Amino acid sequence: MPSNKRPKDNKSTSEAYSTPNNETDMAEGTGNNVTLKELTRALGELRVALAEDLKATIAELDTKIESTIRTVASQGQSIVDLEKASEFNAGRIYELEKLCSSLQDSVQRLSVKVVDLEGRSRLIICCHSFKTKDLILREARMRGNLLHKGHPFRVYDDYAPDVAKHRGGYRDVMTKLYKLHLRPALLFPARLRITPPSGEKIWLSSVLDAEKFIREHTPIPRTEMAGIFPQDPALPIGSTLTATCSVSPDLGLHASSLFWSLNGHRLPSSSYSVLSPTALSVTLPGLPASRQRSGDNLVCHNHGGHVLAGSCLYIGMPPVKPVNLTCWSRNTKDLTCRWAPGGQGETFIKTKYTLKYKLSVCVCVVIPVCSMQVRCNPVGIYGSRRAGIWSEWSHPTAASTPHSERVLSGSCDSKSALRRELKQFFGWVRNHAYGCGGMSIKLYDQWRVWMQKRHKTHNQVLQGDKS
Repeated sequence: MPSNKRPKDNKSTSEAYSTPNNETDMAEGTGNNVTLKELTRALGELRVALAEDLKATIAELDTKIESTIRTVASQGQSIVDLEKASEFNAGRIYELEKLCSSLQDSVQRLSVKVVDLEGRSRLIICCHSFKTKDLILREARMRGNLLHKGHPFRVYDDYAPDVAKHRGGYRDVMTKLYKLHLRPALLFPARLRITPPSGEKIWLSSVLDAEKFIREHTPIPRTEMAGIFPQDPALPIGSTLTATCSVSPDLGLHASSLFWSLNGHRLPSSSYSVLSPTALSVTLPGLPASRQRSGDNLVCHNHGGHVLAGSCLYIGMPPVKPVNLTCWSRNTKDLTCRWAPGGQGETFIKTKYTLKYKLSVCVCVVIPVCSMQVRCNPVGIYGSRRAGIWSEWSHPTAASTPHSERVLSGSCDSKSALRRELKQFFGWVRNHAYGCGGMSIKLYDQWRVWMQKRHKTHNQVLQGDKS
C-alpha cells in the first residue's frame, strides 16, 4: 500500500539516506565526533595496555604460587622432621625409662652389699701368682653364695678404684667378643687378651681399642653394605672434614636419596655433593671440639632414615710431646721407661706413644780385678805324643786387670780392633813364653788383660821369665 507522505524535497531525502563517502562527512554537524581510524588506534592501544597489565598480573601470580608451593613443601619437610624427631625422642624416653629401671635394680643390689659395710671384717689374701688368684676368684664365682660359720662372705679383687672402673668397662666388650667366637681374657691390671681361632694372641689396653677391634671383625650383612671414609678420624679443632658415604649397587639406592646426620641432627643438603650414583660426600668446615669422650657420631642414612654406616670424629687439641723421659735396665734384656704426658688439660684425641731405642756397640767393659798366669809344655821329642815337662807358672803379677776400669772404644771397626788385640797378644807371648814352641794358654781372657794393660801404660815392657 503506497504511503500518503511525500518528502519535502529531494535534497533532504538524499542527505538522510546517503552513505558518507569520507571522514569529513562524519565530522560535520558536531565537534565531538571521532574518526574510525582514531577509534581503531585507540582500541589497539587499549588492547596492548590490557595485555601488558594482564601479563604482569599473571607473572606476579605465578611468583606467588611458586613461593606458596615452596613454603608448603618446606612446611611439609618440617612436619616430617618433627615427626622423626618426635619418634626419636620417644625412643630415647623409652630407653631412659629402661635405664632408670635398670639403675634402680642396681642400686637395690648395691644397697644390700653395703649394709653395715664399715662393721664388716676384712681379710686380705696375698697370692704368689696371678694364676692362683684367678683360680680362687673363679671358684668363688662358681660356688655362688659363700658362708663361713653361718656368715656370708665375698671374695673380690683388691684393685684401686680407677683400675676397677677400667676393668669394668670391658664387661660388654667381652660379651661381644664371645659372640664372635673369640676368646677374651682380662689380665692384670686392666689389659685384654684376645685369642682368635688362628691362635695368635692380641693384647689391647683400652676399651676403645677393643670396640674398634670388634667393629673391624664384625661381618657386615649383605643388605647393609655401606661404608664411610675416613673411618674414625682424629682432627684438630677448626679442621675441615670431607667424608664420603659409599653404598653397594646391590642395595638399589641412589646417592641423591641419602642424607647425613651429626650427633642426631640432620645436616643441610647444601653441604652435600653427589660424587657418583653410589657415593655421597659431605663437607664440615670449622669443626668444634668433641662434646664427649667417645667422639662425635657422623652417620649416613637412606631416604627412610635407616642407618647405613657411621664414623666417630675425635676433635680436640693435639697432644704435647712427653717430658721427663727416664729409662733403666737391670739386665741386658729388659728395658723399663717412664715419662710424663706433656702439657695440661683434657683432650678427646686418642694418643699413642711410640718408644724408640738403639743399642750402642762401641763400649767395652772390663771385668773386675783378676790376675792371670800361663805356662807352656814342649811337644814330645821327634814328634812323640808323650807329654814333655811343664814349665813353671809365670809371675803372678805379670798381668792383671786394673780396679774397676772401663775402656771406651773410640772406633766401632771390629776387624781393626781384633787385629790390634791379636798383635798385642802375640807380643805378650814372645815376652812371657820364650822357648815354648807349642803353648797352652790357661785363660782366654788374657787377650783383654793385655789390651787393658796396653791402654793403661802404652810403652811398658812386661817382666817375665825368659829362661
